Amino acid sequence: MGHDRKMGHVQSPKVYLGVLLGLFVLTVATVAVSYLDLGVLNDVVAIAVASCKATLVILFFMHGRFEDRITWAFIWYPLVLVGLLLGGVFLDYANRVTSMQDVMTPISAVETAGEAGDHKEEKADDGEEQKDESQDESNY
Repeated sequence: MGHDRKMGHVQSPKVYLGVLLGLFVLTVATVAVSYLDLGVLNDVVAIAVASCKATLVILFFMHGRFEDRITWAFIWYPLVLVGLLLGGVFLDYANRVTSMQDVMTPISAVETAGEAGDHKEEKADDGEEQKDESQDESNY
């Protein structure tokens, strides 16, 4: 019985330095994108860059690329759940009301109905003033 030990997943330092450099580049990309105004795509690009960084960490620092199928099943399950949650957030974000003017609350509905009544009264007031003026002219 010898002391045969399997060394595990030994990678050269060049691989780790390359991954570290890639993470630095992606971090700079994250900061650069945060200063750009891409509209709705700001969140999408930020999540895409963060996903690339997470993939590098999982594959190289956590040795995910050497794992068997059952381990990958445990890796993919939470990723799919996070994808579903983010998909739901983006669906909600796409249908979100951006202005409070577009929201009809019970109070604003009453105010709108009241304003319509005010305009009718103003028109009626204008008509009475015209009648009063015509009566004043007939008195002379």
